[in-house]
Amino acid sequence: MILTVPARLPADYKIVTLTPNANLSAGATYYIYIRYNAALYGIGGNRLSGTYMSFTTQ
Repeated sequence: MILTVPARLPADYKIVTLTPNANLSAGATYYIYIRYNAALYGIGGNRLSGTYMSFTTQ
C-alpha cells in the first residue's frame, strides 16, 4: 500500500516534517520515498545518496 503523507518544508529549508493522518503501528517498518529536484542533505550536512529511507516504530 502506498500512502501520500502531507509534508511541510519551512522557509529555511532545514527540516521536512511528515505528518501521517493516523497513528503508526507499533513494531512496524515504514518506508519513505522523497521526490525532489535539488540536492537533499541529511541533518549531518551530508548529501543523501538516495531518495528511499526507512524506520521502525517501537
